[in-house]
Amino acid sequence: MEWEYTPYALPLLLAAAITTLIALVAWRRRHVPGAYPLFWLMIAATAWSLTYFAEYGYSEVAPKFFWTRFQYPSIALVPMIWLWFAIEYTGHEAWLTRRRVALALAIPLASILLLWTNPWHGLMYRQMRIEAIPLVHVLDI
Repeated sequence: MEWEYTPYALPLLLAAAITTLIALVAWRRRHVPGAYPLFWLMIAATAWSLTYFAEYGYSEVAPKFFWTRFQYPSIALVPMIWLWFAIEYTGHEAWLTRRRVALALAIPLASILLLWTNPWHGLMYRQMRIEAIPLVHVLDI
């Protein structure tokens, strides 16, 4: 159960480096409309890229699914953070009330909870297997 290098993993590291740099620039300019949500969007994208990179090198189900569980919060939250960025960037911050934000986050947070508790209920997936593709093993859920 060792991590093995695959050429497909390198672009994920590059993506993580780029999104980290963008996050740093956004943080320095966080007073500009849209910069603060852009910072969080890039942090989530970096986390997604790094956890996908970690998952990519394994060829067995257990370590792949371990990293998938940590990857999934970023996957679920990126669309909501992107929406937050678009709303703030276009000057419609008044739309972002606590109630609307809570409603918008309900589905992503519920899906994250369902993934983490799936062994008890089986609602997110029933089985996992490894699909062998040239140069990489993909987790098929």
